Amino acid sequence: MGGTLGCSKQAAQSSPGKSQPDLESLLPIGVLESRYQQRVTQLVRDCIATPPPDSLEATVRGCIAFCYSVTPEWAPHVRVTVFADNASEHQTNVPVFESLLCNWGEAGFADAEVRCKAVRGTDVSAGRVRPSSFWTRSISVRGGQKVPFRSLGHWLLNWFLMLDDSEPRKQLLVNILLQLHEACYNCVGRHKEVFEYCIYDLMEAEAL
Repeated sequence: MGGTLGCSKQAAQSSPGKSQPDLESLLPIGVLESRYQQRVTQLVRDCIATPPPDSLEATVRGCIAFCYSVTPEWAPHVRVTVFADNASEHQTNVPVFESLLCNWGEAGFADAEVRCKAVRGTDVSAGRVRPSSFWTRSISVRGGQKVPFRSLGHWLLNWFLMLDDSEPRKQLLVNILLQLHEACYNCVGRHKEVFEYCIYDLMEAEAL
């Protein structure tokens, strides 16, 4: 049986010279907010307090340039193969730049014609990339302000992009971008999974 949180009158009284224990040390671990949830909450605050200096389009260009060793000007022309568990569902010669910006619902790209192989049960079942409900939904904060999930992704990508190229931590960006692009050809559940991976990578990098 799990323990219950309770205290006697004597325990509730503060003793001279003794500091009171932190609430987190008293509550069962299961009722505390996870480190993941704490970082996502802080990420929302980061998006409001210190938004990336460049547009999402410019940030994605920079990320592609770093990950594929091209110039930012050439980034929109980078095309790759997205591998699926089922070989018949591989997506060949698909753009990284337009796929991400269209899938994230970025203004000016939401209606982009990114054609691909139609795969039943995925976001590309109609044979084209389309905006994902995961990235286009918003988080409401105090004051009525809304923060789209793509803004969280933008802040995270920018954080890694701003690291010096010689920084070992920046290599995490390669796998982050690869998985975010792959998710464009999957389903909303995959976006959620990849987002969680990205947050854990961010937490790991921040701790180093």
